Amino acid sequence: MTPTHQPEIDPTTAAQRVRDGGALLLDPAALSSGRAVIAVCRSGARSSRAVATLTAAGVRATSLTGGRQAWQAAGLPVVSDGESPGRVM
Repeated sequence: MTPTHQPEIDPTTAAQRVRDGGALLLDPAALSSGRAVIAVCRSGARSSRAVATLTAAGVRATSLTGGRQAWQAAGLPVVSDGESPGRVM
């Protein structure tokens, strides 16, 4: 069986993409910490797909029902990256 090629990026380009807001840096050790992962997106559709992938990789993961929209509707706090009040768009 031939190994599949995984996309790679150099550290400088990765850092620039994170600074520009075009990428999120994720350490896989966080996924293998034994803690459950709750995936979230705006409505819950993408997070459901992410949970399927994570679960297949052996990560305990669930999707937040209704996504960030449901979170905000429940009156739970929404903050931006800078810790200021945010909003779900």
